[in-house]
Amino acid sequence: MKALKKRTIPLLIAVVLACSVLSPSALAIDSGRLSNGRAAAETLNKLGLFRGVGKLPDGSINFALERAPTRAEAVTMLVRLLGGEAEALSAKYAHPYKDAGWATAYVGYAFAYSITNGVSATKFGAESSATMEQYLTFVLRALGYPDADWRNPYPLADSVGLKYPSGSGLYRADVASISLSALECTVAGTGMTLREKLESEGVIGEPGQNEPDASQSSFTFGPVTQAVKEAAAASSSPADVAKAMDQCVNGRAEQFILSIPGATTKNYFDMISDAMDGVGDICGLSASASSGSGSLRIRVTPRYQGAVEVMAYLEGKRSGLTAQEQELLLAARKVHASLAKPGMSEYEQVKAFHDYIINSTSYDIATTSQAKQTRSHDAVGALVDGKSVCEGYTEAFDLLCYLSGIDCVEVTGTGNGGGHAWNKVKVDGSWYNIDLTWDDPVSSRPILSYDYFLVSDAVMRQDHSWADYGVWPAAPGSYSR
Repeated sequence: MKALKKRTIPLLIAVVLACSVLSPSALAIDSGRLSNGRAAAETLNKLGLFRGVGKLPDGSINFALERAPTRAEAVTMLVRLLGGEAEALSAKYAHPYKDAGWATAYVGYAFAYSITNGVSATKFGAESSATMEQYLTFVLRALGYPDADWRNPYPLADSVGLKYPSGSGLYRADVASISLSALECTVAGTGMTLREKLESEGVIGEPGQNEPDASQSSFTFGPVTQAVKEAAAASSSPADVAKAMDQCVNGRAEQFILSIPGATTKNYFDMISDAMDGVGDICGLSASASSGSGSLRIRVTPRYQGAVEVMAYLEGKRSGLTAQEQELLLAARKVHASLAKPGMSEYEQVKAFHDYIINSTSYDIATTSQAKQTRSHDAVGALVDGKSVCEGYTEAFDLLCYLSGIDCVEVTGTGNGGGHAWNKVKVDGSWYNIDLTWDDPVSSRPILSYDYFLVSDAVMRQDHSWADYGVWPAAPGSYSR
């Protein structure tokens, strides 16, 4: 079973549509190339893939087709065309390039997504212009040919049907023409044209469906919100505390305050500890308490799993992500785009996520360092490293469901007496259990199994147990088609 590689063809593909920006100097361009580029630019603009630099006196879009792009301008336009500007500015991805200047956030985004590299280990070449050979190489790599030779990409371009203008230099008109041609080329290993692939990922629609300057994005990144919630437990029982905590955790609060009647500072640690058994998304917390008006007020700062932090970030509840969480987000978006196709039912998507995680991940607890152990207990272990334990399987499945808008929760308890985690997922209006770890063909199972795929609570209780605090939804029956 292979670990998921970070490099993403869908995002590399966008390079084809992005290296088309304003350069300070105007150059001479053949009228035929200019005319072809104008027609291509207008078509791409209707798809939301090519933006002008302003308006002409007659009110039409100024595509500045006779100009050449700089690398800094190109990467900035690339990020905007991907709908990633807000993410780039908020995440502030790290990169090694010292000359990125004003475009540093955009360069960091492109570097994190493996879209492009610098001209050296420490220089991006921000103010240099792209050549025809470089741009064709970008396009060919985006089409799934990582070994494209930047010194002479023309034979490979001819073999895949990628059309390009003759003559010297690279102009915005040429970028538009090459980009439009690339849409009709087949992406290696997919059987789909680039246009079909971008449509399947929701990047573009049919001509006319997109506003001319629309940015394409799978998510809307909202402003960072005040993420402190307050909840009151009905009593000081662990079940009531778990319900109150769950209310806050489902909102992915950065902090929350619990008001517990009749509780004392002597026993609140025990109550919180017991309640955590019923709140799967928390992997640790810190708390402080104060008394007053007959209640104990406990301020809790939870430590969430990486997948939950990613969800909170996508909802605008976090201003940034750690390096590991950034890595997880990039991988999850790629995997989700490859699996969740338009028209798929909830069942088909859930099955696709189940099968992918199992086929791409091996159960492995033989880690030698704390860092590796931490990754194996997180979704990044399953979606990036290909090695994980039950928590990683569960978090990865939860995150993929989240990206599809499918309700899913993590359940913690025991399996055959040992600590364990699995999911409950809502399909076609009903809740079911799903245990990816036990469906993975480890040791005695030679093939992918569906023994714990969309099954009832009664089936799970044969060898699983969990504290029923009324937090997790009931699954009264198994799924049948």
